[in-house]
Amino acid sequence: MQLVHFEVFLAVVRERSFAGAAKSLWVSPSRVTERMQQLERELGVTLVDRSTRDLTPTQAGRALIPRAEIIVQEFELVRALFPDEEEAPVRVGMRSLPEDFRERLQHEMEVAIGKERLTVLPLDPRTQLELLLSGRLDCGFTWDVPPAPLLSIPVLIETMAVVVPATARFAALDVIRPQDLAGLRMASTIDPQTMPVPGLRSYLDHLPHVDIVNAAVANATYLLVSGGKHCSFVGEASTDHHSLSSTTRRNVLIKSLAEPKPRLTSYLVWRPSAEEAPELSPLLAHLRRRFVRPEER
Repeated sequence: MQLVHFEVFLAVVRERSFAGAAKSLWVSPSRVTERMQQLERELGVTLVDRSTRDLTPTQAGRALIPRAEIIVQEFELVRALFPDEEEAPVRVGMRSLPEDFRERLQHEMEVAIGKERLTVLPLDPRTQLELLLSGRLDCGFTWDVPPAPLLSIPVLIETMAVVVPATARFAALDVIRPQDLAGLRMASTIDPQTMPVPGLRSYLDHLPHVDIVNAAVANATYLLVSGGKHCSFVGEASTDHHSLSSTTRRNVLIKSLAEPKPRLTSYLVWRPSAEEAPELSPLLAHLRRRFVRPEER
């Protein structure tokens, strides 16, 4: 199987038809049908139910969707990190930010330097620091004050909350204390022990088991929590859950943490050389004006 098989499968699921998938991929419907049959034959399962007008994924298809998304997104990420140097866009990492904040910020950056010059990469904070230091990323948004020679300014301070399964036990609680999370596993895009939030330590002590999910898959932690065995920490004012399916949304609750509530600071980080780069200096100038003071939530 090849990358194209997963791209076709995801297009069919998204468009709910072979014709729609073909149109979105700029290929013929017969090619889409051929690729789907090849993938199903190789996996030995039926991935979409063809008995209705609108194609829907089977149980096997639903299980494949998040894995196919990881495969496609990881390939796109690698391609973005190693572009043709003559046409290299400005590469910005910003996965760790709340969705509404991230979308608004991305729009502002597109206005500042042009949409065609900007590539936003869904990288976790630790990966961003590694790529900034190696020169593969131009700027990013992380949870740590970066090591020298990287430069930074604080852009966002969030009061933290916790996402828990929508059970009667958690629904009855107004505030979640550390001991209330005992028995759950933690879902996170990074090693929680590296999160620079001192107030979370008492909660993490009750969460010895952690499942790391791919940062490139949108709302992956919410999906794990909806299964009933996990919890995850988010910003108290986060609106990321608004994009969840109705089923997933019904199965999760966002609850306040006990006082004093932990607070997480996000930083804009860049390499000193970026300040002299003609394609980057306008962007940095805009962001510095934008964040004279960090936004607080």
